[in-house]
Amino acid sequence: MASGDNARKIVKLRSSDGILFEVDEAVARQHSQSIGNLIEDDCATGVIPIYNVTGRILRMLLEYMENHANATNNGVFGGPDPVLAHRLKKWDAEFINVDNDTLFDLLEAADYLNVSSLLELTVKTIAGNMKGKTPEEIRDTFDIVCDYTPEEEQEVRRQYFWAFR
Repeated sequence: MASGDNARKIVKLRSSDGILFEVDEAVARQHSQSIGNLIEDDCATGVIPIYNVTGRILRMLLEYMENHANATNNGVFGGPDPVLAHRLKKWDAEFINVDNDTLFDLLEAADYLNVSSLLELTVKTIAGNMKGKTPEEIRDTFDIVCDYTPEEEQEVRRQYFWAFR
């Protein structure tokens, strides 16, 4: 192998608002099935446009991917290092502690780019934010407008009484 073969390959991504990012190809392949597919299909020879993700959210998503790649790559061959796993769990908790708009933007970006571990983290966080709340509290938390009339809402509550206990 020539010395140039070990060179780190970079993938360039452009966010919907025109911000250019560079990410290690191995990290992109490891964490984003969508970007990995584009690389496999030789569609990543230039800049990959990420149409549905702003620069602010793409920066966060790449930070997440790189942090997880570093934790995974530094693990012990027989399995993950428990200390690293604990640090990663703590880092994830701090990372995902964001306002609802950012949380939903991260969810959409993770879904769009097929970053399954971030998608799982955002969904669990949203579910945790809903746990134990009444429908009214959930509406308030997530700024959801109730489009039912009082009569329609009462009918739904009657039909699905078990969900409102």
